[in-house]
Amino acid sequence: MNMKVDVIGLPHLQARFGKIVDWMNKGVEQTVGEALKVVYDGLPPDPAPSGKSMLPFIKSEKQRRWLMWAITSGELTVPYPRTGEMRRSLKMEVKSLGGSFVGSLGSSSPAALYTIDAVNQARYHKGTWWTLQAEMRKAKQNIISVFAKALAKVLHGN
Repeated sequence: MNMKVDVIGLPHLQARFGKIVDWMNKGVEQTVGEALKVVYDGLPPDPAPSGKSMLPFIKSEKQRRWLMWAITSGELTVPYPRTGEMRRSLKMEVKSLGGSFVGSLGSSSPAALYTIDAVNQARYHKGTWWTLQAEMRKAKQNIISVFAKALAKVLHGN
């Protein structure tokens, strides 16, 4: 017994799937980069100086003496001036790893670990500085939107 199935519009369907394959090979990397840019552009501004006293965070007399020396010698400015260095240190990177693309947003500044990292953020910065992990979670829907728009564009040619 033989059965014949005609798929109406098969060439159109094949063309659409071909576009998806092309997009997966070329466009995903670009879309990951666009998603990272959405996160970066959505980061809040650097906070204004909090006016918090550093004294509650001093654990020893040696630390207190060093702090007082650093302030009086001009080595340290309190409150420290906002230079924008933290934001300028943020870098976006997209890598191809075994058939998939990984996007990363991170900082080259050694201070970032204690300022904008949720796990290691210093007590002094908690509640004042945002964390990169929290901002990534907040941007989840926007990231999904970037991919949905890119895929819709591939499927519908918009």
